[in-house]
Amino acid sequence: MSYYSYAPTRSHMQTTAQYQPYLDHDVIPEDDDARSGFVVDKDFAYNPDDGQQEDVPGLVIDAHPSTPSIYPGGTTFMDQFFADQIDWQLASWLLRSCLSMAAIDDFLSLELIKQLPISFRSAKELRCRTEMLPSGPRWKSHTLCPEVPTKCKVAIYYRDPIECLQSLLSHPLFAPHISFVPRKVWTSAVRVVRVYEDWLSGDHAWNLQIPDGASLLGIVLSSDKTNISVMSGNRMAHPLLLSLANIDSDIRSKGSLHAHILLALLPITSFIHKTTRVHSLLSDRLIHETLNFVLKPLKVAAAVGIMMSDPVGNLRYCFTPLVAYIADTPEQCLVVGVSPKASPVSIATYKDFGDANPHPQRTATKTLEEIKRACTEANPNNFEEFLKVCRRLFLNGVHMPFWHNWALCDPSIFLPPE
Repeated sequence: MSYYSYAPTRSHMQTTAQYQPYLDHDVIPEDDDARSGFVVDKDFAYNPDDGQQEDVPGLVIDAHPSTPSIYPGGTTFMDQFFADQIDWQLASWLLRSCLSMAAIDDFLSLELIKQLPISFRSAKELRCRTEMLPSGPRWKSHTLCPEVPTKCKVAIYYRDPIECLQSLLSHPLFAPHISFVPRKVWTSAVRVVRVYEDWLSGDHAWNLQIPDGASLLGIVLSSDKTNISVMSGNRMAHPLLLSLANIDSDIRSKGSLHAHILLALLPITSFIHKTTRVHSLLSDRLIHETLNFVLKPLKVAAAVGIMMSDPVGNLRYCFTPLVAYIADTPEQCLVVGVSPKASPVSIATYKDFGDANPHPQRTATKTLEEIKRACTEANPNNFEEFLKVCRRLFLNGVHMPFWHNWALCDPSIFLPPE
């Protein structure tokens, strides 16, 4: 296998952030030169074929041999309706000021202001340009019809996951902190000690098989049922968040940078059924039905790919595997489809908890085989009989998990290890 090694300059890596001063946000500082998937060796570009094996200072990074291709025709935030930095700064100041429309007209009619090369000459024109600016992903609603009646209507409030992903991918502040090339990071040219930094520096991204020239966009999901009222009301919310694994982890983990987008509010409802233990099964199935509906566009993109714009306006042919699902242990069991008495990432059960022996991974194939076995022994629509079978197999009764038809997706990989 051949590798590509080169040492870009800092000015080269900063070209992707050339429009950052246009924004009224803090610019994210670069931490070092080994950013954005580049192959970096600060003092020496090591050639594995030249026989040299001595240590060299700095990190040595081997880029994946299948380099993503870029195509013209994409768009960026800075393509929108304002001519340049001066134009945007003046418009931003006027819109955030307390001036009335008439006062803005008087200001723009001053001879000094008329000499400025701005793209608007009246408050009405400024307002029209502002309203044409792209908004964030818009909220939608969808009503589900569960197989068992509920006490109230089941409504999903969600946003298009492709639009949310595009808003993250094209965010100008993330431009110097997004990587697209899988890589192997080593401490020296002898390639003995390996460094794992982000998802793209791991074996999973390196081994994923996608068409030559395509780009990987690792999907990160997280969810947790949360109380939103205290002492009264008993109100709860179940938010589903979306992020992008290609963004550097130190940037993605900062809440103030908004690298996680609220994608959907999963429904919380009460079912009308005479058997109490069936309520939990129905709630789990409803969550998976909701996830399957909301995440369907990402599944299609993971299977056939989709063209998306990167932060500098290039088009990329992207695939969207689910690479991480951040959740606590009960939520992990819900996502995988297993009983709380079983491990969501291995085949260990409650009798094995605490021992020192490693157990085989609970792969997608293993879980789907157990679900198929349960469906052959009992009808999934016969809730009580199906629950008895599932309890014996340490399943929670979900017969169609949302991830079963998601290409390049496996719970043993996208869930964090125990």
